[in-house]
Amino acid sequence: MRSLTKIEDFFFKVFLVNRQTGARKYRGTAFSVAPNGLLTCRHVVDISYDRAIEYLAIEDTNGSLAEVKSIRFSLTDGKSLDIAYIDNPVGKKRNYFRLSQPNAVVIGDQVFSFGFYEQSEKITHAYFSGSIVNLFKNELSKWGTYASITLPYPTIEGMSGSPVLLKSDHSELPLIVGMLVGSKNSRVVASEVLEYKDKEKTIHETINRIVEFGVAYHVATIAEFLKEIK
Repeated sequence: MRSLTKIEDFFFKVFLVNRQTGARKYRGTAFSVAPNGLLTCRHVVDISYDRAIEYLAIEDTNGSLAEVKSIRFSLTDGKSLDIAYIDNPVGKKRNYFRLSQPNAVVIGDQVFSFGFYEQSEKITHAYFSGSIVNLFKNELSKWGTYASITLPYPTIEGMSGSPVLLKSDHSELPLIVGMLVGSKNSRVVASEVLEYKDKEKTIHETINRIVEFGVAYHVATIAEFLKEIK
């Protein structure tokens, strides 16, 4: 697998830019999925704004900013499928991430995600890794009922649209197994405290805590989307 410095070349920042002042509002992460195409979340780019005053743009690792001219969404699933395809205005990339075979993705696979997030008005790198927790049909209507993945790390704000990648023994680059769309909370038992008052009475106190998991579309969902929009 290439170093993060090299992998970084396949990622882009999405901005909403003011035409008059040049002021930027960071929206999320996009990544190369075709020689001239990028993927991100629909909610990153499908927003209301005055096109006479503002425009959507992507920035590559060299700092080149280019206005987005064409975005494709699913035509059959309305707004429930949170995926968008951007025709890359920066120019053709020499390489891009390939999709993993859907049936090759299993619980326990070691995966990672890379992207960008905003901290103290500065856009910085973010990297998370861990094992796939679960594969499921997303029961959360917020993201539609599509094949999805549960991850041990959350989708922090700004990383929506980042890929879930798996190291491949047969490819120089890691393969796409999913795309981050959000997070969900789960309550777990951290510990149980037993306090003995006397021989006949015992007090049990259970301590709970909230764990945040990442939610990603499964590569099968991404493949169906790409098949439709092309």
